[in-house]
Amino acid sequence: MLNKNCIVCSALYAKKDWEKYGGYDTSDNNGYEDWDFWLNFIEDGKEFYRIDETLFFYRRHENSHNYNLSPAKVKTFHQYICNKHASLAKYQAQKYIPIFERIKLLAKKYFIPKIEYQHQKNKHEKHIVSFVNPPRPLLIMTLLVKNEEDILEENLIFHKQMGVDAFIITDNMSDDKTPQIIEKYKQKGWILESITETSQDFSQAEWVHRMDIIARNRYHADWIINADADEFWYSDKNIKESLNVQNNKIFVPIFTMLSQNEDWKLNTQKVIRNFPKKLLKNLQTTKKLSKFNQFSVSIPKIIIRASDYKMIHMGNHNCDMIYNCEKLISNSIQIFHFNIRGLAQFKQKMITGGAAYERNKKLGKNVGNHWRYFYEGYKNGTLNLNQEYLKATGALITQEIKKYHITTTDNHIKNFFIK
Repeated sequence: MLNKNCIVCSALYAKKDWEKYGGYDTSDNNGYEDWDFWLNFIEDGKEFYRIDETLFFYRRHENSHNYNLSPAKVKTFHQYICNKHASLAKYQAQKYIPIFERIKLLAKKYFIPKIEYQHQKNKHEKHIVSFVNPPRPLLIMTLLVKNEEDILEENLIFHKQMGVDAFIITDNMSDDKTPQIIEKYKQKGWILESITETSQDFSQAEWVHRMDIIARNRYHADWIINADADEFWYSDKNIKESLNVQNNKIFVPIFTMLSQNEDWKLNTQKVIRNFPKKLLKNLQTTKKLSKFNQFSVSIPKIIIRASDYKMIHMGNHNCDMIYNCEKLISNSIQIFHFNIRGLAQFKQKMITGGAAYERNKKLGKNVGNHWRYFYEGYKNGTLNLNQEYLKATGALITQEIKKYHITTTDNHIKNFFIK
């Protein structure tokens, strides 16, 4: 879109978007005001849909404005657009298809419909992208919180030391001291913006996407981390030292901290390794472990290059980007996850979270299935959450944990807070 306008003037859009972007820019240097207007949508993470029918006829005569522009004017107008939408001009990309996928596509080419072939070709396309990495990138972390008074302040302090420049927070109607902690760090200048979200349907992707767009468009972030209050993103040096890459997102592995105490600060050493699958299934069958527990494999999360961002996925484990680059898994950053922080926190999270998912009619039943499972059992009286807490944390399988060396010791978080 920065090289050529691909959207026609008859495109339909919401009036609120016209008002949001200020309509057409009619300055003297902008001879392509519709092109410029469409780029606002792309910067905002929106996509266009083409109706594959001829529904509009557009006539251009020989005295048309575009036909009579001098090369100098064309260059001036194009440069104006590139300067105005600099966040979209931070990279150049070339398409390619990995050799194995190319062979498979060629084998299918003459046996499937042309439109299906093109769809599969687009799906497998990767990009070699030349990104411009600033010497001092701006790294913003977003946090979606609800009743996090026990951990939020430590989270902010920790990530500030790890290289995060600033935070944007959405508070989903906390009724503990979370709002006061947010206000304290707004006054310190660490939190750029806080949003009070009153909806009670846990539309996580929508709320996080809103923060990502604010981070990119309002505060000009180069990179964005979408985190939860119970996650500590650790690097031996500084997270930003790992961002000088030619990728648009970085996958970061997660390690769950074994919950043995009510206070999460006493659980900062034991990191859970993966259970043998057969043993894990046997422990669940014998009711020593809950169906959903701390010992399941954790899905990595991502650090996002803001200029290429389109839309976050539910759970913050992946997102849609403008270009489809090769996958990069970080070997210098890791996430320590305190996903269970005592019985009271576990029960509150399962009940309020499960109820929120039940109210959300837009999401499929497989989204948030662990919260839904505990909430449904609690509501129907088929699960005792006190017992489920013991089975989720592994309190009933301490001998197996020791025998099979399910945990390893890591003192990074403990040592940080001692200092």
